[in-house]
Amino acid sequence: LRAGAMSLNGGSTTRLNTLGRLTRDDAGHELNGGPRYEMNTSSRYEAGGQGRMMGPPMSGSMGPQKVVYMQQQQHSYESSGDGYGGGQTATMTRRTNTIQDLLATCAEHLMHAELIAQPELNYGDGSQLLRNRELDETMGLANENMDIIAGLIGEMRQMGKPCDNYHKRFLQLQEQMRALQKAIQVPRGRKGSKGGGFSSQSGSGWDEYTKRITTDTLSQIRQQKRQMELTDWGFDAASVEQQISNHRKFHNAIADYRWELDKIKVDLREKGAIYQLEEEYDSLLKSSFEKMDQLRQLQGIIQATSREIMWINDREEEELLYDWSDKNTDITRKQESFSKLMSQLEVKEKDLNKLKQESDQLIANQHPAADKIEAYMDTLQTQWSWILQITKCIDVHLKENAAYFQFFEEAQSTDTYLKTLHDSIRKKYTCDKNMDLQHILELIKNLEKEREKINEYKRQVQNVVNKSKKIVQLKPRNPDYRSNKPIVLKALCDYKQEQKTIRKGDECILKNNSERSKWHVAGPGGLDMLVPSVSLIVPPPNPIAVDLSSKIEQYYELFLSFWNQLYINMKSLVSWKYCMMDIEKIRAMTLAKLKTMRYEDYQKVVTDLEIHYQEFLRNSQGSEMFGDEDKRKMQSQFSEAQKHYQTLVIQLPNYQGGKVIQVQQPQPQQVTKDVVTKVSSSSNGYVETDRGQQIDREREKQETQLLIQLQRIRQRLGSYEMSLFQKNAFNLDQEAFKDFAIRISDLEGKRSEAQALYAELSKIKELMVTLKGSDKSSYIQSELSLLFQKMDNVNDFSSIYLERLKSLRLLLQSILQAEDLIKVYEARLTEEETISLDPDKVEAYRHTLKKMKIELEQKKALLRNMESELQNTMQINNKIAQSFSNCDVDISKFSDKVTQLNDRWQRIEKEIDDRSWELEKQGKQLRNYRQLWQGLSKWISDTKHRQDIIESTKLIDSNTVSRYLNEQKNLNAEINGKRDKVEEVQRTAEQCASSIKDYELQLASYSSGLETLLNIPIKRTMVNSPSGVVLQEAADIQSRYIELLTRGGDYYKFLNEMSKNMEDIK
Repeated sequence: LRAGAMSLNGGSTTRLNTLGRLTRDDAGHELNGGPRYEMNTSSRYEAGGQGRMMGPPMSGSMGPQKVVYMQQQQHSYESSGDGYGGGQTATMTRRTNTIQDLLATCAEHLMHAELIAQPELNYGDGSQLLRNRELDETMGLANENMDIIAGLIGEMRQMGKPCDNYHKRFLQLQEQMRALQKAIQVPRGRKGSKGGGFSSQSGSGWDEYTKRITTDTLSQIRQQKRQMELTDWGFDAASVEQQISNHRKFHNAIADYRWELDKIKVDLREKGAIYQLEEEYDSLLKSSFEKMDQLRQLQGIIQATSREIMWINDREEEELLYDWSDKNTDITRKQESFSKLMSQLEVKEKDLNKLKQESDQLIANQHPAADKIEAYMDTLQTQWSWILQITKCIDVHLKENAAYFQFFEEAQSTDTYLKTLHDSIRKKYTCDKNMDLQHILELIKNLEKEREKINEYKRQVQNVVNKSKKIVQLKPRNPDYRSNKPIVLKALCDYKQEQKTIRKGDECILKNNSERSKWHVAGPGGLDMLVPSVSLIVPPPNPIAVDLSSKIEQYYELFLSFWNQLYINMKSLVSWKYCMMDIEKIRAMTLAKLKTMRYEDYQKVVTDLEIHYQEFLRNSQGSEMFGDEDKRKMQSQFSEAQKHYQTLVIQLPNYQGGKVIQVQQPQPQQVTKDVVTKVSSSSNGYVETDRGQQIDREREKQETQLLIQLQRIRQRLGSYEMSLFQKNAFNLDQEAFKDFAIRISDLEGKRSEAQALYAELSKIKELMVTLKGSDKSSYIQSELSLLFQKMDNVNDFSSIYLERLKSLRLLLQSILQAEDLIKVYEARLTEEETISLDPDKVEAYRHTLKKMKIELEQKKALLRNMESELQNTMQINNKIAQSFSNCDVDISKFSDKVTQLNDRWQRIEKEIDDRSWELEKQGKQLRNYRQLWQGLSKWISDTKHRQDIIESTKLIDSNTVSRYLNEQKNLNAEINGKRDKVEEVQRTAEQCASSIKDYELQLASYSSGLETLLNIPIKRTMVNSPSGVVLQEAADIQSRYIELLTRGGDYYKFLNEMSKNMEDIK
């Protein structure tokens, strides 16, 4: 619906003075559409789409003007859009029918009023309309209906019922009434003086009676107008409703004054005086209508704003009272309700933006109660900002509480699993000396598989330990919780109470938590504050979580110790079993049996015994199966078996063809002086040896000594060989590096001992030249050949083994050097936790990163050297594996370490590149932001100074007021022109803040990734993000701008009012 206005082309226009009474009336008729009032120079009248009526030109006008009335079609308000149907209650049906009836009745009244006014507007001068009581009554009835309709629509809105179609029709009728009132009130005769009194030209010829009556009437009308203008605007819905009621009475009083004014005009003969009275009364009437419209607008804004504030307050109260303690474990349900809340807020944001546009439009149109509207909108904005802050806090609580309950669930599960596995192993793996060897070996194999499970679960235990350091405390959120130690809290958002402020990230001390929704805390500086508990969090560490994880870790270590003890017991039992088997084999040996065996076979038996005995000595260390007495007994049995074997080996050469020659074994370190040989013969007895026999005895004595000496050399060589073929485990730390030096030195010493053994064998070989011809000499010669061969093998292996040790030492040295360097750069990168707001510092850090990149490139030779040493070590180890397959070393640990260091080096390079690129972008953004912010800040300061100068100037006359009014107008225009610049600063600040947070997240991600990779905690400090500073600066500059804008607007209104008052005085 368009509200038209009559055109004025060089002449006066028809003016109809009319005012309807503003009272309530419950009467109404069926809704039948209403006419639409529209005036322009080319309109037409169409009734039901048929016919056309063109009006003649109005008298006194300069061009063709036409008044057109358009009959609207009937509107239906029972569509599905409003939701009013047969399913509603009787009460709502009656209310709907009442609105429909009132709308139809109001439309009929307006149509009737137009029909009354049409002839006078088309053909008369409009003077008859001033005294038309029927027109006034018709307009008054329309006003009454509209007042009742507005109230009913408001009630339906409060009840949440759809009424958009009714409201739309209501606005159409309002516009129709305004157009009609405007048409009948436009002056068609000549106007009086601007000041409202009679001018020197028009009033100079008036008589005293006319002057007095005109002056008194004008003063009375102006007094009523000033009284209306001086009325304060309501500050809440109730006071505005009262003002509407009061103004309705005031408006009716003006309507009643119409008849008194008509009587006065009858007594006046001067048309100029009549026109002045009409003009002043029309102005009062127009102002009254505008005041009612403005009151309605203010009432609508206050009601809508109050409704939204109440909705927000209800949501706020729900969230403030929510139980975030450890007793409320239903996080899933809260997540669902939070998701619904966020959806509601998204919908509500659209409604609030629409309401904000309406209020901004009223303020832009200079609504007289703009300050009240702004106050309500500021309150709504404050509440909206607060509920958004609360949602951010809720999001943090949801994540932290979910992590809390998940941690304790995982910790309990881990603890239960370890205890169950412990009990299972303790019951399943028992051992004693009577068990079969194969069964023990099977148990060891299964136990090693269990160790794999335990090792795999170590990551879970370590994960629990790491998580425990990041778990918040929930027990202090219980109102009945008390602690002897002060509880530190951390603010999740900004909160201001009177003049006390707590910023996001600030720490405070809990003093009283007896209320669930609000806590008494000692804020920054020791100030006591009452802060909503939802905006606070009890930060890590959680003592309960840390203690629980520590107990789990200790239990895991105890469990590991139990497994190790059980494994040692089983391994020592296996070694003991093997030793006993070897001892039984040696005890069962006889000369006859040895004569049928190869040398390698029976030599292997005693070699196995020596190896198994050495294993027993190692494995029995710390074993619960064998005490000191058991070890001494085993040593005695081992020695007896050795002696028995040595005796058999020495006597073996004298065992011939069923004849046994018994030889007394010489004591260690000496040879027997008397050798008595008894020979069994069928014909002869014992005979005394001659000179040749004496020589044989000496030779036999020497051969026996050589056999004993070879036996000792063989044992020493076997011990040396065992030390070389022993499996070794290598760590990757400084202690291992020192251990390599010790091992190399020890191996070189053993190689020297081996050379001494080789020299002894060479001497024995020289002596064997004089001992040829006997069976013993042949046996000694074969034994000597085997020892030389074994000596060569051992020397060859020790040589390459020494080379491998030296290569591993160089590899470990290069690994430690590279790791030390990497740790330095990783530490330098983890030191940075945020970005500076100073562009120069940002550029300085970019320069530092560039230097770090150059240094890394220069020191990359360390990586190449490390990889080269790894390749060299792998080649040597492969060579050993080919010749001695059971003596290779697992160097995968070294290879994995080299790969890890390469990955960490690449991560450092990538992180440096990413940061450099990000800082370059950040530096440009910060410079742009700083330039915008500084320029706008300086402009605001300068403009504020100019405003201060204008306000401090004394206004002595109208010229001064007029001059400064223009200056203030120009200044306001300049201030309004800077709005885009303020919004640009806001956008730039938000972009900077977002980029800063992304950069901080990047830094935290690098540290967290490093923490996970190395499995070590990285110490972090509490850092206030500069993003908050940027946003606060932008908010401050926006506040300064709004303050300046408000001051300029208020002072302009003040100057404008003063200018009008001075004009009135003149």
